[in-house]
Amino acid sequence: MEKRDIASSLFLLALGIFFVSGSFAHSIWSRYGPGPGFFPLLFGIVLALLSVLLFVDRTRRVHKERDKTGSDAQRFVNSHKIVAYLFCCGCVYLAMRPLGFLITVFLFPGRDPPSGRAEIIQCRVGGGGCRIGFDIPTFSRAERASAVRASAPAGKPLGHLIDPANTLHFDRTANEVGSGPMTMTGSARMTGGQALARQLVLEGITDVFGIPGVQLDWATDGLYEVRDRVRFWVPRHEQTAAYMADGYARTTGRIGACLVVPGPGLLNAAAGLATAWACNSRVLAIAGQVPSIAIGKEYGLLHEIAGQTQILGSLTKWHAVARSPMDVPRLVREAVRQLRCGRPRPVGIEIPPDILSANAEVRLVDPPQHEDERAVPDGRLIEQAATLLQGAHFPVIFAGGGALAAGASEDLERVADRLQAPVVMSDNGRGVLSDRHPLATNMLGGRAVFPHADAVLVVGSRFTDTASPGPAWPQDKAKFIFVDSDPGAWLPPQQPTLAIHGDAKLALAALADALPGGRPSRAADMDAVRAWCELQARKVEPQWAWTRALRAALPEDGVLVQDLTQVCYFSRSFLPLYRPYTSITPGRQGTLGFSFPTALGVAAGNPERPVVCLSGDGGFGYGLAELATAAKYQLPVVAIVFNDRQFANIRLLHTRTFGRAMGHELNNPDFAKLADAFSVNGALIRSPDDLAGLLPRAIASREPWLIEAQVGDMADPWHLVRLRPGGVAPGGHTAPPNPLGEPSA
Repeated sequence: MEKRDIASSLFLLALGIFFVSGSFAHSIWSRYGPGPGFFPLLFGIVLALLSVLLFVDRTRRVHKERDKTGSDAQRFVNSHKIVAYLFCCGCVYLAMRPLGFLITVFLFPGRDPPSGRAEIIQCRVGGGGCRIGFDIPTFSRAERASAVRASAPAGKPLGHLIDPANTLHFDRTANEVGSGPMTMTGSARMTGGQALARQLVLEGITDVFGIPGVQLDWATDGLYEVRDRVRFWVPRHEQTAAYMADGYARTTGRIGACLVVPGPGLLNAAAGLATAWACNSRVLAIAGQVPSIAIGKEYGLLHEIAGQTQILGSLTKWHAVARSPMDVPRLVREAVRQLRCGRPRPVGIEIPPDILSANAEVRLVDPPQHEDERAVPDGRLIEQAATLLQGAHFPVIFAGGGALAAGASEDLERVADRLQAPVVMSDNGRGVLSDRHPLATNMLGGRAVFPHADAVLVVGSRFTDTASPGPAWPQDKAKFIFVDSDPGAWLPPQQPTLAIHGDAKLALAALADALPGGRPSRAADMDAVRAWCELQARKVEPQWAWTRALRAALPEDGVLVQDLTQVCYFSRSFLPLYRPYTSITPGRQGTLGFSFPTALGVAAGNPERPVVCLSGDGGFGYGLAELATAAKYQLPVVAIVFNDRQFANIRLLHTRTFGRAMGHELNNPDFAKLADAFSVNGALIRSPDDLAGLLPRAIASREPWLIEAQVGDMADPWHLVRLRPGGVAPGGHTAPPNPLGEPSA
């Protein structure tokens, strides 16, 4: 009995030491500090201490007290019951951890065990969203589905996890996650940085825009290994990296990827991501982080900012944080899937430096051969929409940026032809229908047709007035039908008669098939509307002359990237466009300094197309260092800078409102010397005629150019550029009578 007691105490002592050493070894080996092994370590310490005390106590009793009373024996048994209980608790906890916890440490030295940390993924729909938390180390497809099922009501669509005001009705239920089978390639040892680069290759991403930094060293080294398949473009500012990814994505139809360091790097890129959010752009933002153990702790580390994950989440529709090298391929795969489903908007991934540098057995993920998760519209709603539109006397179509992003040009034209409905294009949707089409018009032309409309089909637009929180046109007289992949498009203050959740291209194709056609032509009416628009636009000088010179010199497939300046306020509505994706603007985000950095991304993705960007001297100053990027990569962007030595719109608005202006004066460089300093072509022009003569030659050279256009004060264009009349018309200007006549009461 005595020998057995001593043996049991020795066994418990050894077991406690085993707990402590195993947990400590795992904590060091996994590179995460004491976090993952804390509870096993605690159990082990308690168990070891109790074992030592019991061992000492029992040994003393064996030698000094030969005769054991029943009470002594009972106390001994009770003491061991406590130890046994603690031992069972430790075993249960360890059973919940990955089985390879100790096996990895003792049998496979150098292998990183799964982290087991929580993985937070955010999906946003409209203004709301859902957050799904995972505490599953391997993060497999089946385990993700199990986690979602646990969070969703039985048998309910996954959309029920989202705030009811922004409910998205998914076709699949909570029993399914992802798109089709997720095929895993064979595993291999690699770092997290290598896993990132190789998964990008599998996803077909061929260009990454970014600036290296210490937290990204292992990521950029991974990109070096695949440099024959992925080009790494390095501009001079993180803002440019995001802008380049945006311009690349919007004009190629491919994913634009940017890579930035955490903290200030991500904050610098935020303007580009916000613009991509506003303009339906498929941008993948990959951001560094502080080491995993420090996230959210505010230790004061390099580039650490509180709430970086929340900041990235506010600029993306989905984002995630990698917690192990094994997570990286799966998160990249999910990010790409998110970019190809629903409304096109940016997504983000954060990868801490310890995850990028950690070496582990990683399995890459084979993307499906065909990935199409566009929202399919309800056929019954399509039939109802067709009935409403066919029964209308004067149907009108309003096409926004969503129709352009969906590639719906041909289907939009079919619907317009069958209905003989005028197509009013928003500034962000211009080019979705050629201005040569007899039914095409801009926002100013919308003022002539909307008073007569008794049914309006709004496709890919929120249909809001950018200057006030209200509809772009009153909705009290016509029936409004909204088609959008984002259900937030028709939330109040909109008042739709019918709302169809679906991809714009799929919905318009189905609607065209449902419409019989055969209606009388409205071509003559629209000719009158276009003449009415031109009559008013001609009075805005010199913008009219500059815009005409641009159109004459720019090939039809050329891309014009427009900033915020007096010529652009006018040209984004009145420059004729003949093909999709030939006019790129910052949309409702209105990001000053957008055009030149974005144009570099357009040129990187479209080496065969002419690219021209327009800036004011104020906006160009935001990115003038990128002349070095244009020269380094010989990107053939022709940058035209309108130099009036002021923020002209600030002066205009201040003077109109207060009778005086402040803060609008600019001290500009000598642009000719600036071009020479960066080894790019430079030129000075003073008139639209000068531009018409120089621009074709600059485009033909296939080299970067900086053209300074010296200008003076320009006319106020604001009374003409919105659907709803607004702004102060200069000189008491009043619009000519509606060419379609006044609508009957």
